[in-house]
Amino acid sequence: MIVTIIQLILFTFYVSFIWVKYGIQKSLSESWYTLESKYKWMFGVTLCFGIGILHCTHGTILFFLSGAALCFVGAASDYRSKRTTKIVHYCGAIIAMLTSVIGLCQLGVYWPTVVILFSILIFPILENRFWWIEIIIFYSVIIGIMTSL
Repeated sequence: MIVTIIQLILFTFYVSFIWVKYGIQKSLSESWYTLESKYKWMFGVTLCFGIGILHCTHGTILFFLSGAALCFVGAASDYRSKRTTKIVHYCGAIIAMLTSVIGLCQLGVYWPTVVILFSILIFPILENRFWWIEIIIFYSVIIGIMTSL
C-alpha cells in the first residue's frame, strides 16, 4: 500500500506542478517540451521512472511489464526528435496502459477499465483530451491497485 501511495503522490505532484506552472497541456508527454531545461528531469524521474520502477513491485508480471514500459516512455521523452524515439515512446505508453488494465482485471478489479473506456469515448470533444485521458488512466490504475490490496 505504501508503494501505491508514493506513486499517487509522485503523479499528483508532477501533474500539479505542470498545471500550475504551465497550464493544461495537450498530453502528459507533451509537457516535457514545455518544461524549462532545469525541470526536464522531472518528466523522466518523477513521472516515468519514479512511478514505473515502483509499479514493477506490485507482484505480477503484467505490472512489472507496465512499469518497465513506462520507464521506456521516460527514456524516449524527446519523441519528436527521431522516428525510432517516437515509436519507443508511444509503444511504451500503450504497453504500460494495457498491461496495467489487464493486470487489474486479472485481480478482479474491473471498474478502472470501465472508467478508462468511458473517458476515451466521452473526452474526444475536449481540446486537451489526451491530457485528461492520461490523468484518468494513471489515477484509475493507481487507485485500482490500492483497492486490490
